[in-house]
Amino acid sequence: MTNHELINYLKNHKFFVISPHLDDAILSLGMLLYSLKKYNNGTIINVFTKAHNGPYTLSAKNFIKITKNTNADDLFNQRVKEDQKAISGTNMKVINLDLTDALFRRRTNKSFLGKYIPEFDHIYPTYRWHILKKVQPEDNAIKELKIKLKKIIPPDAIVLSPFGIGNHADHVITYKACTQLFKKVLYYIEFPYNIRSNNFGYPPAKYKRFKFNIDLTIKSKLAHYYTSQIYGLFPKGIIPPHKEIFLLPDKTITPYKTSNK
Repeated sequence: MTNHELINYLKNHKFFVISPHLDDAILSLGMLLYSLKKYNNGTIINVFTKAHNGPYTLSAKNFIKITKNTNADDLFNQRVKEDQKAISGTNMKVINLDLTDALFRRRTNKSFLGKYIPEFDHIYPTYRWHILKKVQPEDNAIKELKIKLKKIIPPDAIVLSPFGIGNHADHVITYKACTQLFKKVLYYIEFPYNIRSNNFGYPPAKYKRFKFNIDLTIKSKLAHYYTSQIYGLFPKGIIPPHKEIFLLPDKTITPYKTSNK
């Protein structure tokens, strides 16, 4: 398959890109989406797009601080605006589901100690030792997500899902929800987590890896709309050369083709 073949296939169908956070779609497949902008047939669904107003864990406080905000509401308002600017460069429609980001997800039953040590009331008390380790059994986000996606996306729709590279709880939850709900799933390998860990996804049965060539100037321009995130993700804000990586069914074009309209 070539860049042109994947573009030619998607331009003839309505498709949905499921993005765990407010930058994952553009960072991971922004060049593909930019290449499809004149067809206006794609929708980006951002999943975890809100927080709470405190009290915050130390990990949450640090995240807010490095983005130069004073509270999570301001941070996520900023991120939504950044995402709107970036996505406007691809002409995709966008839906924000407003599920709570893992760093801010709290347990249903609050504890006495949680009033003084917020970590006790959060499902994922830390980023490194909890969010990046595994999805917690008490986390109901996958149930919430599946309910919302069912209301928006037909079961036979083409869905581009993250593959869960980096093991971030929100990415894994999104991957599981898409895999369980939909039949026509194309996976994208999350950038920059893939190059950091040198992990480009092992294709599941009947899938193959595909590398989509990018124009680094265009991709960098899209990525730099995320001013609150860019310098935390990339040293000096420099986007390294890379390709957008996908795991596609062996027969992506023929079995999925239903119309040329």
